[in-house]
Amino acid sequence: MRNSTKTGISKAISTVQVVIILVIIVLAGAVAYYYYPSSGTGTTSPTTTTAQYKDTIVIGSTDSLECACTDPARAYDYFSGSWLSINLGAPLIDFAPGTTDTSPTAMKPALATSWSISSDGLTYTFILRSGLKFDDGHPFNSTAVKFSVDRGIALNDPDGPFAGIGIGSIIDHVDTPNSTAVVFHLKSTFAPFLGLLTFSAMYPVDPWRVSANSVLNFSSGHPESGNPFGLGPYNLTEWTRQGNVESEMKFDANPNYWNYPAFPKTQHIIIRFFTDATALAAAVSAGDVDFGYRQFTSSDIGSFQSNAGLKVYSSPGAFIQYLVLNQHIAPMNNTSVRQGIAAALNRTDLINTVFLGTATPLYSQVPLGMAYHSDVFKTAYGDTNIAQAQQLLGDAGYNSTNKLTVDLWYESSGHYPQSGDQAVVLKRSLEATGVISVNLQHTDWGTYRAQRRAGSMQMFIMGWYPDFIDPFDYTQPFFQASGSSWLNDGYNNTAMNDLIGQAIGSTSQSQASSLYQQIQDLSAVDVPMVPLYQGGANCCGVVAKTSVGGIFLDVTLIFRMYTITETVT
Repeated sequence: MRNSTKTGISKAISTVQVVIILVIIVLAGAVAYYYYPSSGTGTTSPTTTTAQYKDTIVIGSTDSLECACTDPARAYDYFSGSWLSINLGAPLIDFAPGTTDTSPTAMKPALATSWSISSDGLTYTFILRSGLKFDDGHPFNSTAVKFSVDRGIALNDPDGPFAGIGIGSIIDHVDTPNSTAVVFHLKSTFAPFLGLLTFSAMYPVDPWRVSANSVLNFSSGHPESGNPFGLGPYNLTEWTRQGNVESEMKFDANPNYWNYPAFPKTQHIIIRFFTDATALAAAVSAGDVDFGYRQFTSSDIGSFQSNAGLKVYSSPGAFIQYLVLNQHIAPMNNTSVRQGIAAALNRTDLINTVFLGTATPLYSQVPLGMAYHSDVFKTAYGDTNIAQAQQLLGDAGYNSTNKLTVDLWYESSGHYPQSGDQAVVLKRSLEATGVISVNLQHTDWGTYRAQRRAGSMQMFIMGWYPDFIDPFDYTQPFFQASGSSWLNDGYNNTAMNDLIGQAIGSTSQSQASSLYQQIQDLSAVDVPMVPLYQGGANCCGVVAKTSVGGIFLDVTLIFRMYTITETVT
């Protein structure tokens, strides 16, 4: 089936393929068998079952949008991109839920039924499903795909994924030979291009709903303005906000979805938002929501695991957190200072104290288990290397009588797991050197994001969820000057820019391995940021009633509401 669907992939795709060796914990309840037909008919064959399911499920979350926007031209946070967008929109190709294989040959048809790649790896041709419509009744065709890509590249919003990933530097132009054929012409070979197409930034938008010249922002009382897609399993029918924070969203099944009526499995989904992890945990315990997702505390996760009426789902560890050292603000522009901070950090204390051993220490921006990962920070600095930290900071003129005084910022509204607790431990490890004094600063996520854009935070905690599964997505958005502009941390190294440019176009596994090793080595020398940890059930886990099933938490870290069911009890 795979070969018949993807003509020529085995000889045309670059040999550089992402090899995921993460230990995947995939826990799924009673759910229909997910089947993508090679015939491209758009039909699905669910498993026969006599179970009776509820038509409405309520989800609780502390998450929020970076801005009142789900437009893929700008929206570039986990909630908008890996949660809302993938349930409101649809990709040309996709991974099956629960996948443990993210190689190009594992991808399945979605809006496209088949595809082929030219022998030089520069041209990708997709054949689209015919007869599909957006939720407003307008036809879906190749023109809509071209419009969506051209629009995102032209807008190149500085806060958005097109700028962050550099999509305009990857795609040269898009052709539409006919209404059901769309052809992507690349500027140079880009091995993870098929993976990029699974990312929500590349989902087609409705040309009749969005402007080619501006981003679509949510307008109160008009939930349709929060859904630029119209092709996904759900429509957004209600969206209420209090100030700049989400209060509730409602999603109704979209009969125009290509895989309808097999999916979505539940007709109505409601997301209710809570102010913090404590409030969310209380709602889960009281049964006020059917399940909670993002964020919980580690202690709450431990408590839930002993509750017979609840089930805890854990996801793979492709989520990472890291400490950004903003070179716009002195003395972070001093390499010895940044290296000294890297040497001082105590990851073991962080993981054991805050996450109760559920997370994993991280010594590279490329996560453990991903192709080309290398523990470069461990090699360069070890962990809690006080003597090395004192020496490096001494080279910069700091000692016990002339301490380095720094501001460490964290967000306080629950966007990241236990950020305040993390900051306390990081402060403790830095001050253990005897030559650093740390002032803790915090603010809500919206203000935090604005200050990040303004470059006004000296040292701050950030997190990353994968756009698509490839080491490119953990290097270019952080280390290449054009990609890392969203962080506004002042890092710009010509040698690093060149290495990443070469990695993007690498045509052999050995070449890519060498380049990504050099990229990681240089990141440990320059230290624009320090990797801290990856994974953790409280950041990427679900706590659900035992009556809830169809939850897939796989390596892609996208959150599919359309597979979820709840048995009537």
